[in-house]
Amino acid sequence: VLFDFDSAALRPDAAVRLDELGARFKEGGFERIDAVGHADRIGTGAYNLRLSARRAAAVRDHVAGSGIDAAAIETEAKGESEPVTGTECSDMGAENRKNRKLIDCLQPDRRVQITLVPTR
Repeated sequence: VLFDFDSAALRPDAAVRLDELGARFKEGGFERIDAVGHADRIGTGAYNLRLSARRAAAVRDHVAGSGIDAAAIETEAKGESEPVTGTECSDMGAENRKNRKLIDCLQPDRRVQITLVPTR
């Protein structure tokens, strides 16, 4: 699921997708859900690590709110360490919150990757 810049609030489309994921988990065959939070490169590394943790927690809290035991949801924060944009957003000007072009380009990096881990 994707997040807005500098935000850990779930978007309405993310909530729908998480509800679908929760329903699939409840059908059985899975031992846990992994939620790994990520951030774009704008901001300090420490801030982005905390932000990615808040994003993963938002996913956990939403899924747990649908009746899934929160203990079955593992969260991890990666900060800005694993961007999916690669060099795609290079040379776009200032690396700050005022650069809308860069912020838009880095959208895919602001995410929580979710994996349903099958029962062994």
